[in-house]
Amino acid sequence: MKLTRRNFLAWAGLGAVGAVACEGFGIRHGELNIQSPVQLPEDLVRGSDNWYASLCRTCPSCEGIVIRVMEGRAKMIQGNPFYPTNQGKIHARCESGLQALYHPDRIASPLRRRGPRISASFTPITWQPNGMDALRTALQERGRSSVMITEPLRGHMALLADKFSSAIGGEHLGFESIDNNTYRAAVKNVFGQDTMPDFDLEHSNFILSFGADFLSTWVSPTRFNRGYGEFRQGEHRDRGMFYQ
Repeated sequence: MKLTRRNFLAWAGLGAVGAVACEGFGIRHGELNIQSPVQLPEDLVRGSDNWYASLCRTCPSCEGIVIRVMEGRAKMIQGNPFYPTNQGKIHARCESGLQALYHPDRIASPLRRRGPRISASFTPITWQPNGMDALRTALQERGRSSVMITEPLRGHMALLADKFSSAIGGEHLGFESIDNNTYRAAVKNVFGQDTMPDFDLEHSNFILSFGADFLSTWVSPTRFNRGYGEFRQGEHRDRGMFYQ
């Protein structure tokens, strides 16, 4: 076929339409950034980064994060813009997650105590065979009097801990250093619900706080900071009043 100016423009138009159609049926870039495959792909190119979605458990707010990984090593932690609680923002504790992950004094293997309880002296061991054998023996001897102590868990992790404790005849105890029993009791007395409420600060007109440091350490500071910003200078609304 003879290439004329008219044919060239026609083929160029078809090519542009095809490119737009392929882009429309493809996966959006944001979805690729937050996916979390269980196993790394076999065609992983060294030197290129991968992003994995996860949750930060360093504070009770449990914020959504995305982690930049290069060749199996985490390099950066950022907020997940699609997570409803923090929407891309993260707490300072989440930022320090890499320091906890690669700290030279971190616990990197099972430990066996080699002295009395007050000595705080431990010897590193391996899971196979020493660690698993010692754990199996201890559970067989004292399983029904055992207590599994963890941080407060939710979802599949809570279900797994409960089933494991029930299987050995023990008990699962969720413990947090800063307990909210008093807070929950107050909410139950006022609202009649034994649960932790979510304060809708961004749509409030007046906030009265009795010593609750909600912008720093209380419950979910990242969530409350976002809401407080909207409360004070949000669009299409008057500035709210805050008394503490």
